[in-house]
Amino acid sequence: MKEKLRNILYIALAILVLPAFYMIFNIGNPNSIVRLLVKDPSYDIAITVGICFIIFLFGALLSRTRTGNSLETMLDTNTDNIRKLRAEGKSNEEIARSFLNSLGTEKGGILYRMAFRRVIRYLEKMD
Repeated sequence: MKEKLRNILYIALAILVLPAFYMIFNIGNPNSIVRLLVKDPSYDIAITVGICFIIFLFGALLSRTRTGNSLETMLDTNTDNIRKLRAEGKSNEEIARSFLNSLGTEKGGILYRMAFRRVIRYLEKMD
């Protein structure tokens, strides 16, 4: 994603958060400033959910198009070591465990399993 579009999305996200907070705390309030735009308070929930959904979409889009992935960056810098381990006959699972152990991650946790799967996917792409 181009940097200019990312900046526009960040600005739109920041602009949408303020009305969302306001609307969350003023749903159904007959004296709300939202009455200038929408006279009927029965639409407040739908409008609030709509704005929050748009915020969610922007946030998901911005997080998916992050420019850097630190785990993949570290694996990229260790490509020579990975090739050496493969030449020694190590499997992808052994290489992934060795890599994660060198990072000092705790075995058995949810984050360890997620990182393990990501490293395995990366190593399979390298084949």
